[in-house]
Amino acid sequence: MADVLNVNSKDVIMFTNKLEKLSKSDFPIAVRQTLNDLAFDVKQNTLLRKADKTFIIRAPTFFKRFSAVEKAKGFDVNTMQSKAGIKPGSNIAAKNLTKQEKGGKIKKRSYIYMNQARVSRNKAKKVRKPYYLNSKNKVQGQPSVRRRSRKSNFVAAAIVGKKFNKFVLHDTSTGKTAYIIKSVKLTGRGRSRKANIKSIPIADFEQNRVISLGAKPFLKPAAIESLKKSEVLYIQNAKRRFEKALK
Repeated sequence: MADVLNVNSKDVIMFTNKLEKLSKSDFPIAVRQTLNDLAFDVKQNTLLRKADKTFIIRAPTFFKRFSAVEKAKGFDVNTMQSKAGIKPGSNIAAKNLTKQEKGGKIKKRSYIYMNQARVSRNKAKKVRKPYYLNSKNKVQGQPSVRRRSRKSNFVAAAIVGKKFNKFVLHDTSTGKTAYIIKSVKLTGRGRSRKANIKSIPIADFEQNRVISLGAKPFLKPAAIESLKKSEVLYIQNAKRRFEKALK
């Protein structure tokens, strides 16, 4: 938690005074448990709500999976702290969330999938498995002859792509686009030969793409929202210490 838990505010000072009259451990335990309750509230509640309002979430369990809590420890209330945030591990998308919070530049995957590649052609949905792109399912060494037109090179690559069920990476007027070839129908001979190609553009390609992100804070707003519950949680934990003392 980035903010400070105030145990001497007007509404809770009575509980603090009573705790300090019990054993020397009761007050710090109540503070410690409150800090931990706040951190878990961020992870389990406010972080998920803020993320849902801020991002397009294609994997429903993403933030649950990569968020974590570091619990407060010890008995020194002056140094005691709990933390809630993102623990990305090796996941690139989770690592980039720190840049989403404050803004910055990130190295994004070379392929950015278009809506056509997603379930129901919906940008909020995942990419359909048959449309996942990697170096193994790309037409390797696709024909590119200088004397040929861009269209002729595409036709040659499309024939290979359709035959071996691979996608074609083709130069367009605005960059490179990955296509899935649905069908290739050739008619005529020689110079009069024509090709009727049905294809689906599924991704935009740019090698070592770098994207600038505007700040989209979600962690700090989540912590601020959870902190509003601090007095209620502190009172609950204080009452638990009173009940334990009476047993």
